Amino acid sequence: MPGRRDYPDVTAIRELPLLASQVIPDKWEDQNGHINVSFYMALYNETGWPMLDLIGIDARYFAERKMGLVDLDNHIRYLSELHVGNRVSAYGRFLAFDKKRIQGMLFVLNDDKNVLASTIEFLSINIDLRERRSTSIPADIAARLAAVISEHQRLPWAAVTCMSLPD
Repeated sequence: MPGRRDYPDVTAIRELPLLASQVIPDKWEDQNGHINVSFYMALYNETGWPMLDLIGIDARYFAERKMGLVDLDNHIRYLSELHVGNRVSAYGRFLAFDKKRIQGMLFVLNDDKNVLASTIEFLSINIDLRERRSTSIPADIAARLAAVISEHQRLPWAAVTCMSLPD
């Protein structure tokens, strides 16, 4: 498992696109006095549209092309506790893609403490909503995805990941 020094610092993460920012509400607190695991996924869900907008996937993609994305795998790393009242921000990075799948990562910062609180890595697959089967990512989306990944790869740090696109 990677150590804290393996992750980029907050300043480096802030070079990525900001996808969301909010204050943690009272209802997110669990019995341990920090936010419940389900709300990390709520943060991930809230960042989905802004992240997909970066590569040209929007509501029209679903409605007109009858395509969508579903997650195959998620991995959350908890690096620093989050509490009610903390201001958090989320930044996204696309890592890789193939004919049908997209891998990316969300970085959740605790803005009050100026620390990386968690990462959420994802692997998604493109689907045909009519057939309910996986299908190739359209060429225009793949081109935008390649451009965004190329831009993210120019950053002077590598994302610490636990999964990769399966063969």
